[in-house]
Amino acid sequence: MHRDLLRADPGSVFAGEAMQGESERPLGDLISPLVIEADGTVVSLGYGSGRRYGLGNLSLGRILDFVATWPRDSYPALRNLCRRVFEEETAPHDFPCFNWYEAIARRSLGSVAIMPASKDHSSVFSIGKPRLARFE
Repeated sequence: MHRDLLRADPGSVFAGEAMQGESERPLGDLISPLVIEADGTVVSLGYGSGRRYGLGNLSLGRILDFVATWPRDSYPALRNLCRRVFEEETAPHDFPCFNWYEAIARRSLGSVAIMPASKDHSSVFSIGKPRLARFE
């Protein structure tokens, strides 16, 4: 995603201002995509996203069973996460583009990031053993 385009439309990544009665809207209006992982867990925004922001596990119920509580219980936290990532990713960077879903998944899992392989940021990922950094 291009950072300039993102700055112009924060609502496109759930980082805009919440609207009155938003939690009463249909699930498809609130979040997309939803992903069903191999173990049956339904997560929001992308494979590997933190379970805290997901809907639930299909072995424990149907998606319809989770829809009643997710907007109230998890959606506000997901919107806050999206706003934080939006602020981080729209700050000045060396690269004009980034992967929004990767950034969300990384931050939703406890803020672990794979650091660039070189000082000049010529590679997003290291070849071989990745270097990890924790954000506080």
